[in-house]
Amino acid sequence: MSPGVDPYSFTNKLEEIIRRELLKRSDNFSDELISALAIDCHPWQGTIELCFLTPQDSVGKWHLADWKYFQFTDPEGSGGWEEAQELCLLMQKEWETCFCDGDSEHEREQARLVAEKFLRCCATALKSDGVQQALKCYKTTNDFEVWVGDPDDPSDRNYCDMVHTNGGYT
Repeated sequence: MSPGVDPYSFTNKLEEIIRRELLKRSDNFSDELISALAIDCHPWQGTIELCFLTPQDSVGKWHLADWKYFQFTDPEGSGGWEEAQELCLLMQKEWETCFCDGDSEHEREQARLVAEKFLRCCATALKSDGVQQALKCYKTTNDFEVWVGDPDDPSDRNYCDMVHTNGGYT
């Protein structure tokens, strides 16, 4: 873990924001069947957004930007998920501290570690009991899943598969 933002505090705050958002918006999706909930996280841009996949989405499974409910937390494209802005700023600030003396290999490695830290925080929040409980307000498919990936990594690995609900990592 890189120094800076405490990952446990960040995760707990994000979990609570996601839980509240899901409960607040559940009536908006009462007629939708949901296949996946994903977080679109870009630490280098300071953005975190929630996205829903439905069975009607005929695009690649993890091509979030093509989903009908891509970034449903910012439906107007007005500059981000308002409730998560404080966390987004903390994340971006920590990312930016990696770059102080040019474009060295060390800085790139530090930036990778910071990105991974926040992607794991997002995954842990999605798998938390509070978020899982809030998802019970939605109609989900039998193969419903949660997903967090690195948008710059074409491997499509799911960070949710690498974390435990207690915050530990595999």
